[in-house]
Amino acid sequence: MNAALPNWDVIAFDCDGVLLDSNGMKSAAFRATLASAGVAADTAEAFCEHQVRHFGTSRHRLFTDLLAGRFGACPDGLTLEALLQAFGQASRDGYRRVTPTRGAEALLQALSGRMLYVASGSDERELRQEFDARGWSPHFRAVLGSPRPKVDLLGEVVRDELRRAATVPTPSQRKTPAPRQCPWTGTRPSPKFRSGCTG
Repeated sequence: MNAALPNWDVIAFDCDGVLLDSNGMKSAAFRATLASAGVAADTAEAFCEHQVRHFGTSRHRLFTDLLAGRFGACPDGLTLEALLQAFGQASRDGYRRVTPTRGAEALLQALSGRMLYVASGSDERELRQEFDARGWSPHFRAVLGSPRPKVDLLGEVVRDELRRAATVPTPSQRKTPAPRQCPWTGTRPSPKFRSGCTG
């Protein structure tokens, strides 16, 4: 398995649909949250369609847009805190029921010794609790999530690795580390993850 892995020193993973088979759970959690809050069906559907088109957007951003009327009318008195609390509980309950994606645990074992991170649109505190519960936390240098946007999370990964590289001597013990290439790759969610609300 190691022979097929890219020869990268640093790898940042997303979580939902990448490490955990949790996209369906998140879909159900979003819909249940909106239904329990009394959000009209047409508004909820518009919200979900938008979320699928903007895969990985944090719940904080999505619910803020919902309350601003972007998807239709919302019930009077509905608050961001109430939505976040309801969705957070549904998400925490759901994480306990989902399984790792196929091959995820073997991949983490195979990548032992690499600098691994998680940079996810999911809530950072929830992810850390879930990774602790699964015994996954030791695999990762950091588990990062919302409410910060992913671009900020990836920026933190880069800054962390640049600081680390500046303090690790090269094999020849040069004072300045040799330049290192930093390839980046990105993926869009596969079509099977584009049905219903995800993320």
